[in-house]
Amino acid sequence: MHTVYMGNTTNKTPDHVSMTRCFWACWLTKCASLENSRFEGDCWASVEGLPLPSDEDDPFATVSYCLDKDGSLRALSGPGKQLGFNSVLVMVQGLWWESQQFVRSIHAKKGSPAQWAATYCSLDQRLQSLPCQLGEHRQPILLQPIIETPSRERSRTFSLRYMYELCLLYLYSSIVPVLSCRWQEPAFSRSMLQLAAEQAWEHSKTMSSMTEQYISSKAPISKLWSIVGYGAYVCVSVQLRRYHALGSLTHLELQGPLTNFRLTSELCKYWSHLRPMSEDLERQFAESRTLAGLREAEKDAGQRQLNADSLTEHRDSGHSPALSSHIRSYVVCNDKRSNEVGDGSHLSRPSTVTNQSEGVVPAEQRDVSAVMVGRTGGHVITEDPSDTDCEMGMNTVWWDQSPGVLGELFGSDFLMLNDMSNYAYLN
Repeated sequence: MHTVYMGNTTNKTPDHVSMTRCFWACWLTKCASLENSRFEGDCWASVEGLPLPSDEDDPFATVSYCLDKDGSLRALSGPGKQLGFNSVLVMVQGLWWESQQFVRSIHAKKGSPAQWAATYCSLDQRLQSLPCQLGEHRQPILLQPIIETPSRERSRTFSLRYMYELCLLYLYSSIVPVLSCRWQEPAFSRSMLQLAAEQAWEHSKTMSSMTEQYISSKAPISKLWSIVGYGAYVCVSVQLRRYHALGSLTHLELQGPLTNFRLTSELCKYWSHLRPMSEDLERQFAESRTLAGLREAEKDAGQRQLNADSLTEHRDSGHSPALSSHIRSYVVCNDKRSNEVGDGSHLSRPSTVTNQSEGVVPAEQRDVSAVMVGRTGGHVITEDPSDTDCEMGMNTVWWDQSPGVLGELFGSDFLMLNDMSNYAYLN
């Protein structure tokens, strides 16, 4: 997939047409399965100058556009078809790859804060402008409401739209410490962090609304791509983290993320590699219900005060959490990390906290308000592959499952219960 037959893009010999169609067939299949999430080289360089794929079966049908080295649309000379679904999929998938590259550069501390800010702003601008840019080329797929999509195309259109929204949510939440579980001090200005937190929240609500519309239309869940399950997982995790950081978590608020949680659970029936994420969300919801009860009790006693700035004022404390949530990302099957850790079967066990003096306490039995376990006194998962190029967190877990490899990206720690008050009650 990383060595592309480019040839002469104006030459339409049978061999060239056959090679081009074969290339795009492989590419689009991997887009849907998310095995293109990491490239050995540059995603855009792999398709630069190649006519984008057509939706038609005609082997000689080509699109009159290609992508340049930065992933921007460029018109080709001569007749050709307009942008179709497949063309948009290639563009969105490339932006998804680029979003992950940006986040990895921050976590691996590659580059300077000035470079990160420039890359972030460029990627933000290109993502935000993509729907209108496509609309100008008579392709409104990212602008049209899901409910107005023809029923025969609704599943794939929803999957593509959801993937696009995931790119935005992933990008914005990655720079907000509380939402991404980063342990480093923020490398961006306060105003940029505040805006990113607000945008992450808005796009998570958009994803929730899209899911509700899709389910209400009675469209089949089984036809959705696996990236939808991952996107729903990220969406729920970000929403729960926001509620906890603001101290606004109640049993009523927990109803909001339930739709996407159920979507991930349902997709596990068709995509087995989503099961660890579904199990992780089950644990998050169980712990969140307990914390919501504690917060509601405090509210009734008049002990709680909200502070919206808590999302951007503080970094993660670095303690083992009561709400330890992972945002994992897809990586290619032949990723060098894939064989470093076992199959990850331990993730399906009930969440536990270990303490040398007290032994193992199952999550469903322990008093959450009394959990005060530091890094040296306890852990949830503590396997960390050694890789200086991409060190994402102290407690990193990688495991290999077909058809792709899933790996943690953002780090495993969130907030200690005794730290919750520091985030929620600051004046």
